Amino acid sequence: MILEGRIALVTGAGRGIGRAVALALAQEGADVVVNDVSKDAADKIAREVEGLGRRALAVPADISKSDEVAAMVNKTVNASGRLDILVNNAGIAKPSSVLKISDAEWDKHININLRGTFLCCREAGKQMVKQQGGKIINMASGVGRAGVPGMAAYTASKAGVLNLTRTLAVEWARFNINVNSVSPGTTMTEAMQETIADHTEYMQRRIARIPLKRWNTPADVARVVVFLAGPDANNITGEDIAIDGGSNALHSGFDLPV
Repeated sequence: MILEGRIALVTGAGRGIGRAVALALAQEGADVVVNDVSKDAADKIAREVEGLGRRALAVPADISKSDEVAAMVNKTVNASGRLDILVNNAGIAKPSSVLKISDAEWDKHININLRGTFLCCREAGKQMVKQQGGKIINMASGVGRAGVPGMAAYTASKAGVLNLTRTLAVEWARFNINVNSVSPGTTMTEAMQETIADHTEYMQRRIARIPLKRWNTPADVARVVVFLAGPDANNITGEDIAIDGGSNALHSGFDLPV
């Protein structure tokens, strides 16, 4: 129970990685504020957290809107008196070529993935500065460091998350606030399973290039988030941890037998 007594806020916690993170934090003793744009989804996961013996608060909010983010953090602090852990998990990814993507789709990716992460960090940071400490974990991606055809909006937004993480880490270090990110590779959430159902051959080619030859589970990601939120990571800040079976270590131009 390394997070006993801690108050955590997880965005986009209604399913997939966010749900796994919320439950993993609760299993380690944290009380969890569950955010999702869907009230029903937030309520459902809050009940699961309570089933683990921890306190939970469901707060539906659109993280791309500053007034809703401020209200969400205020509700958290009013209910618990503090905010120790923020996990910025909410995000979207919709493939589209640069020549076909609409202004609205581009803006949606930036607004949720990057602006939303910034807004949540800013509002949570105000409280963490007051209490002189906290842990922030942002959901980045390995494609934030590489070009991926058909994913310009997503890759641009995640590149922004990576550098936002580094900047906040050095800016807030004097307040004892740790800011890190994780970059999951392909993770077998319910949504991902639906997405790849009609692309079996393509996915087989992709997994063949992963050194460990397997996809992530949501629990793989959640365990790393718990580590960064806990005391064993007290001297780690401004870092990004790839959770991708070794893909980040493999140079894409070489695939020689050994």
